Amino acid sequence: MRLIHRLFLAFATLSLAAIISFAVIQRDSFRRGFLDYLEGVSLQLLEQCREPLIAQYREHSNWDFLRGSPRRLIDILGVNRAARELAGVNASDPQGAGVRPETFLTVWTGDVPDR
Repeated sequence: MRLIHRLFLAFATLSLAAIISFAVIQRDSFRRGFLDYLEGVSLQLLEQCREPLIAQYREHSNWDFLRGSPRRLIDILGVNRAARELAGVNASDPQGAGVRPETFLTVWTGDVPDR
């Protein structure tokens, strides 16, 4: 094998290794940053919901008033317009009668309820 072929193979292998390691590092960095972003958004949402939930718990002394009535949780948390649209609420329906609680809870928490 000629020297030029050996050099070409060495540089090609080195370049491929560099590209692969760069891709792995970028992917991990993106994932870490994205997860930090999602955690921040979740904490922000929890902070917004904390006071209304504390007030309701003080009033009722337990969570039984929410049992079987997810719509009450939606009312307590004061669903904003964007979340209501995501949940499929008609804009002309101010009370949110068109929202299906399981749809809202899926949008809000990211959990898919058992069917």
